[in-house]
Amino acid sequence: PDTTPPVLVEVTPPEGDVVLAHDETFVWTVQASDENLYELEVDHNIADLPEFSVYASEEDPYGGQGSAFAEAGVTVTYNADAQKWTIDFGKAVTDKIVAKGGITFYLVIKDEAGNQWGSMYDVTDENTFVYHISQLPAPDTTPPVLVEVTPPEGDVVLAHDETFVWTVQASDENLYE
Repeated sequence: PDTTPPVLVEVTPPEGDVVLAHDETFVWTVQASDENLYELEVDHNIADLPEFSVYASEEDPYGGQGSAFAEAGVTVTYNADAQKWTIDFGKAVTDKIVAKGGITFYLVIKDEAGNQWGSMYDVTDENTFVYHISQLPAPDTTPPVLVEVTPPEGDVVLAHDETFVWTVQASDENLYE
């Protein structure tokens, strides 16, 4: 009988600070190793987001719950050769994670024989992953506004000892030059 628990190989990105582009969603990968890998159970510290499990199935990593994931805007893929789940949390969930300043994940990996790595009842540093997630602001795409040019366009007559002074007034939150 199989008595060997699965092994966590890697999570990406690594724990710590994650800065997302203004239009980027949080994508998390979990790679495990086991001859009979079955399930990745994910708990976290954000109360208004559901806990979930995903499965070692390329055809249905959602375990029949694809509509619930789709409703939340979350997509999951599983690569059987690499034994890797890729979870794209989508815009709505990413926005909630960023609003909270990040997320802490707690993992349990199970195989078909019932062996498991990690525990939700005996959480350790090894199965806890802490992320501080922020997002850059959207770029300013509003062009500056030309407010006034003096003197106005046309003929300008200068006295023999006068210099030409041209004034341009523009408006923009990030006016540079």
